[in-house]
Amino acid sequence: MEPWIGWIRLTDGRRQTGGHPGTAWLTPPLHPAPGREGERFAMVLDLTGPATSRLYREIRDAAAQAFWSTPGSPVAALRRAVIAANRALVRFNHELPPESRCGGSIACAALRADEVFLAHAGLAWSWALSADGDEQHPDRPLPFLGSRYYAEIGLSYIPVRPGLTLLLSTRNFLTLASPEALDRVLRREGENILDGLEQLAEGESLTAMVLCWPEGELAPSPTPPSPRRREVPLPPEPPPATISPPEEARTPEEMLSLEEPTPWESVTEWAEPAVWARAVESPPPYPKLSRLREKVGAGLTAISSGLAGGARAIGGGLVRGASAVGVGLSAVAASAYRGARVLFRRALPGAERRRAVGVRVSRPIPQENPRRMAALALVILMLVILTTLLVWFRYGQDLRRREVLSRAREHVLAAQQAPHPERARPHWEAVLALTADDEDPEVSALHSMAQDALDQMDGVVRVAPTLLADLGDRVSRGRLVAWEQSVAVLEGPGQVRRILIGGGSEEILIPGSPSLIDVTAHRSGPGQPSLGLLVLGAGGRLWSYDPHWSEPRSVAFSPAPGGHDPVAIATYAGRLYLLDPAGGQIWRYVPKNGEFGGGPEPYFSLEAPPLTGARDMALNYSIYVLFEDGGVARYEEGRAAPFAVNGIPAPAARFIALAVDPEREKGPVYLADGAAERIVVLREDGAFCAQLRPPGGEFRGLQALTVGQTGDSLFVLARGRIYRVTIPPLPCR
Repeated sequence: MEPWIGWIRLTDGRRQTGGHPGTAWLTPPLHPAPGREGERFAMVLDLTGPATSRLYREIRDAAAQAFWSTPGSPVAALRRAVIAANRALVRFNHELPPESRCGGSIACAALRADEVFLAHAGLAWSWALSADGDEQHPDRPLPFLGSRYYAEIGLSYIPVRPGLTLLLSTRNFLTLASPEALDRVLRREGENILDGLEQLAEGESLTAMVLCWPEGELAPSPTPPSPRRREVPLPPEPPPATISPPEEARTPEEMLSLEEPTPWESVTEWAEPAVWARAVESPPPYPKLSRLREKVGAGLTAISSGLAGGARAIGGGLVRGASAVGVGLSAVAASAYRGARVLFRRALPGAERRRAVGVRVSRPIPQENPRRMAALALVILMLVILTTLLVWFRYGQDLRRREVLSRAREHVLAAQQAPHPERARPHWEAVLALTADDEDPEVSALHSMAQDALDQMDGVVRVAPTLLADLGDRVSRGRLVAWEQSVAVLEGPGQVRRILIGGGSEEILIPGSPSLIDVTAHRSGPGQPSLGLLVLGAGGRLWSYDPHWSEPRSVAFSPAPGGHDPVAIATYAGRLYLLDPAGGQIWRYVPKNGEFGGGPEPYFSLEAPPLTGARDMALNYSIYVLFEDGGVARYEEGRAAPFAVNGIPAPAARFIALAVDPEREKGPVYLADGAAERIVVLREDGAFCAQLRPPGGEFRGLQALTVGQTGDSLFVLARGRIYRVTIPPLPCR
């Protein structure tokens, strides 16, 4: 029994006329999927935002096509229909800015003869009114269509009974009216139901469909056709003994509803000959002509039987003759082949060889071995268990991968829609945590996307360090300097190791094997000779080295006042600078005749700043001093200059070495961060510029840092290994 169907479309409480592309009542197509043959598909859809009729039609067609092409249960078909509608809306929203995107609410129903299956998404809602009571589906509002990659679907089931009224709506009517008022409206008939719903809406916008099954018996489910039965005429009824009212005319189906007789029953058992005689027409009026026709027919039948028998006999003889000829030809060919083979064998030299004819020995039936059979059964059982475990393991991996992809895509979508980068950061970090250590291509792509987004927010620049040498534990002090296409490092008492950039190394032995403090390259000023590599030792001793010399030479040098050993040296414009934290001063030496024998002059002419805890310094136009606690100070012309370290992304930094390009008066400051295994690049005033990170653990255990003489590369000492890093393009260079 087909239900009565009514549609209503309200916009701001005003009823719209004509068909709406968001509603559908569809019958099966020409070739539906198995299981969809006898069903009906109903749908109501509403979209928020600037939705066009074309978008409504695309979503409706996608849902209908998915429903009719899905085999199996109605629940699976409805789920596929809602998923297809959600994907169509997500694809539409992907090309639009957030303020122009649309959301949707959809209610779908699959109807059979005596049951209805429902699926809801968004704010869609259904109300079933029957003699058994009222039901609403679902019990809570669901997320809008198009708001995420995977739609959350509410599924329900309702048995169809006489008098059932089903309301499919894109809005919950219980938010507009009481259940009693809604029941009174749904108990009306026909168009009066739609008029009542319009009154309940009171200025709201919605789309609804009403299905009403009238009171009475439901149509039975269609049954497959039964095999054709042999029709047997009924005998006439015997004349009644008494006068009775005439019987109602019976339908042909009632007259032919006899059971088919069993093979051993004859027709005569169903009716007597006399009864059959009354049911047959009267005999022909010309008996002689009938007998003549019978004789002629019998003669023709005998002639045709004789001709058929003769034809069968002739055909059988021909077939048997052809078979005999074929057998004979085969025997002749086999004999000729055997004779030719024997003739060929006998024509060969040597004694005639006879073919040994083997005697087939019958084998006894092997005895059963219970232990072997038990072992074989155990092996088969173990194989079945291992196969089952392997299948479940792979299924679990696939299930986990799908879950990871689903959650990661949700976080990616949330991060892309975040109004501020700081609100997007937790989502990108969640994507990194979900996709860590997964080699699947789709998961790796999401991981790379999240890493790139976080790198861009944190100013991370990826670099590729090149290993120059591995000195291991031979490095005695974390001091490093670039000089003449090489890198020099303190390797032990009285020994300096020079690593050539092109390959190879050499040892520079200081006479007397003194305790060494620092090493630097002498950068001479205009009109001054270069002293090459300068090595500072304890006790105020200084050596100079040039590759053209056979050994280092001692340089005249006046120790710093107070007798304290400095902690670092550096040169700029031919002058030598000593960092003396114990004396609270930076001493400056002006060269005379290639020597530093003259007395030093203090860099701070007025009040010297506190230098307690200073450990390293680097010079260009300014002097940058690094302290033990990781703080950095800047000085210009003997006075403190503004320098405030700020804007460095987490984690908290712990600087252990610094370097600048002495050829650039105003250039970036490079700081080795031992806590985060990175190189932090700051502007000349201390503002964050970028951070350099390697792909692996090359910067683990940082010790020293220096800038190459050409200014385009950095040299890093970490765990006794020396790396060369090409400086990438930076906004502060």
